[in-house]
Amino acid sequence: MGEIDVEARLSEASDDLDFWTKDMEITIRLTPRGDGRYKSIDRREEERFYAALQYGIVNDVPMSELASRCCLSLSTFKRRFKQWVGGSPREWIVAKRMEVASEVLSKADITISSLAKMCCYNNTSHFIEIFKRHYGTTPHTFRQQMARQKMVLQRSSYDAVQKL
Repeated sequence: MGEIDVEARLSEASDDLDFWTKDMEITIRLTPRGDGRYKSIDRREEERFYAALQYGIVNDVPMSELASRCCLSLSTFKRRFKQWVGGSPREWIVAKRMEVASEVLSKADITISSLAKMCCYNNTSHFIEIFKRHYGTTPHTFRQQMARQKMVLQRSSYDAVQKL
C-alpha cells in the first residue's frame, strides 16, 4: 500500500474497511481438517465464502448473515469455516480487524477512536481491550513503538549513507 490521506479516506467512508482489506489474503484450505469429507470446494461456493468473509471484516454483522451470504445454514457455515480456514469465524474476523488496525497505526496518524470506528467497534474502550489482547499492548503504545522503530531504521540508513 502506498502513502494515503487517512483523514480524507475516513471522511469518504468513516467505517469502510474495504480500503484497508483489499490486499488482505484469505486462505481457504481445499483439504479440510478432520475426517476429509470435503475434498474440494466449488468455485462459486469459494467466491461466496470469500465475499462473505470480506463483508464480515468490513461490517459488524451476525454470523447468520455471513452464512446466509454463503447460502449455508449457520451450523454448516461454522463447520465449513473450521474445516477450510481453521478456528471460529468470529475469532478470525476479529484477528483480521486487528491486523488492519496495526497496519493503520503503523502508517497513519488518526485518533484511536476513529480507528475503533473504522474497525467496526463503537466502544473505543472495548477496541483497546481487544487490541491489547492480540498485541499485548495498547494501540497508543503500539503506535509509539512503531514510530521508534521507524526512527531507528531511518537513523541506521542515514549512518550507512554517511559511511559511503
